[in-house]
Amino acid sequence: MAVGTTVISDGASLAPFKSMTQIHPPEVGGWNVRLVGLDADRSVA
Repeated sequence: MAVGTTVISDGASLAPFKSMTQIHPPEVGGWNVRLVGLDADRSVA
């Protein structure tokens, strides 16, 4: 793929490209994150 005479990608990978949400992330209301630690026995630490 090229833009004018500048090659952007040879098509072997999608790595050079970003999705629209990576370029402009949408706001998400009411988002919560909970971190839970587990020990070796998979019990809540």
